[in-house]
Amino acid sequence: MANISSAFGTFHFEDGFDLAQKQNFVQVMGVLAKCYFGTHLSINDEAKGVGIDDDSLAFTGNGRWVYENNLENMHNWLVQELDDKLLKVYHELLNYMSDDDQGIMVEYVDDEFGCEVLYEAEGVLKAYPFDDGVALKYESGSCENYDYTRSNLQALNVYDVFECMEADVTKQLVAQGYDITAKILDDLTKKLENNPFIEVDDAVAEIRSMIDGQVDETLTTYLPGVAEFVPINDEAVIKHVQQEEFSLE
Repeated sequence: MANISSAFGTFHFEDGFDLAQKQNFVQVMGVLAKCYFGTHLSINDEAKGVGIDDDSLAFTGNGRWVYENNLENMHNWLVQELDDKLLKVYHELLNYMSDDDQGIMVEYVDDEFGCEVLYEAEGVLKAYPFDDGVALKYESGSCENYDYTRSNLQALNVYDVFECMEADVTKQLVAQGYDITAKILDDLTKKLENNPFIEVDDAVAEIRSMIDGQVDETLTTYLPGVAEFVPINDEAVIKHVQQEEFSLE
């Protein structure tokens, strides 16, 4: 099964878009709100319909891998899902958009955690002659891809707060007897930045392992006859120390 992305954005009607056709667009899009890979207009949460001054409609969507796939397949999905009554409404909308060369601009942000996909894109929905009728086609425009990091997720308003924060991790580490140095705090910040949804216990365990590893590296000694630094708690080293004669001169 395809991964599901989470998108949010805005549909912008071009100047002069007929009010009745805006209302037709809202009607047919209501069907996609019920689909597994759906698109939900925020106006459907309100009691009123689209007004003459509503040139933009906010939306959220669940992308099939990415939301761009939804836009590219929107026509086919609508034709499959609409009943006969709404199919006539849809064809009326398409004929209007084709005859009057009207389009609907799309601006959105999309993220998918599993594959660490994060991008901001825009494009336009246009209607073109197709076979014996008219079909809706999505024309992609600009697209900016971003690293899947906490700062980018916040900058794009995808997430405001994360479950695991620095204070949550340092609090547990201090309670377990660890001193939090500036380097440890810097390493923790980088780990959370590049693992946005890491759980607190996992972050504590990883930082603790890192600290313990650094301690193990420093607990070494150089012994006569031994060609390298070795851990002082190694049994062979202890035996070597016990057998070695040392001079205080």
